[in-house]
Amino acid sequence: MQTRPFLVPIFALPLLGACTGVVKNTDDEPPDDSGSPAACTPVEVEPGPKDTGDGPRAARTLAGTITWQVDFDADAEALGYSDCTYTRDYNDFVERTDLGWLCPTCTLLTEGTAVMVSGHDDCYAQIDDHDAERVEQLGLAESGDTVGFWRTGTQNVRLSQQGDLVEGAVAFGDSAVLDSGGGYTLSASGTIVAGEADTATVDDPSGARTEPYSCGWPLFSPGGTTPGYTLSTGATFPNARLGDTCHEGVDLWDFRGRYVVVDASAPDCGPCQEMAKRADAFKAAMADQCIDVEMITLLDAGLSQVNLPADWVTLENWRTRFGLASPVLADEGFGYAVLAPALNPDGGMGLPSWALLDPDGRMILLGSGFGETSGYFDPIQAAILADSAER
Repeated sequence: MQTRPFLVPIFALPLLGACTGVVKNTDDEPPDDSGSPAACTPVEVEPGPKDTGDGPRAARTLAGTITWQVDFDADAEALGYSDCTYTRDYNDFVERTDLGWLCPTCTLLTEGTAVMVSGHDDCYAQIDDHDAERVEQLGLAESGDTVGFWRTGTQNVRLSQQGDLVEGAVAFGDSAVLDSGGGYTLSASGTIVAGEADTATVDDPSGARTEPYSCGWPLFSPGGTTPGYTLSTGATFPNARLGDTCHEGVDLWDFRGRYVVVDASAPDCGPCQEMAKRADAFKAAMADQCIDVEMITLLDAGLSQVNLPADWVTLENWRTRFGLASPVLADEGFGYAVLAPALNPDGGMGLPSWALLDPDGRMILLGSGFGETSGYFDPIQAAILADSAER
């Protein structure tokens, strides 16, 4: 449970050196006698079974009230802090089927506005400076007779389990230290009730797309999601459906059949900009070696808001500024929720962070940073060449 201001530590790697060229073709094979390059043989990948999903259905909801008791220790009380309570209402939290990566074990994930109905000024303000209203996400993870209650106090950040929901009641606790000295413990209890929205509906995001993309992206269309995924070498990279510059949701799994670099970037990140500048030249260099590579940029709102998506204008500016023919998608916390824990279990995320996927959608390399000291695209190219040689 987050009880202090949420700060995402960002350590964007420094960019060393100027833009001096692109990744070179390392293929030393001479041309054939006719002087024409050898024909490229595409990698054959069989699409998985198409999943048309359940289609629109009534959205599920979570609603309830939780009260926190704040107990300060003697050191904090000596500084003037006093024990108190505050209460939040969670009304009409509506199901989000498209954000499964935030809680891979959840069987229900919802989003809504949490409203602090009492205790904000005289209690909560002692430990945090958030407003009385904020977007949060709540989830349930049902396993047999047990129902786990999951929550995040910051939008589009991985949920953590708060406790078990027993006949609608939940209780959990936490502790923290104060910047000014001393600390406190939190004891929370309340009720959370599941139901259905009166008018809202949701689509099953596992359904395979059947209509062409307006932006012209490939339509591999396996459909499906990856609940309970583990991000590791050789494992299937989770799917996500994120908005593109044509105002459509794009599935990452539609790009199977080629090597894919999934790049989490921020518009105000210098190394991210350098990676974007070199992206199409890198793809062209790989194409010269008969290797099809796509680069998908997941763009967030900025270095201080890696959990929030870039807006459409920012997406379009990024695409046109760097002349990209590749997808630029609005990242709704996917990069931070999926890549960051694997790169740095202790927290924090360097940008750009990226994952290299093989044509079957399995991750073969994970990394962070872009610049002269990190080898620009060299590590990615080496991993692609090594993998393709084994196919």
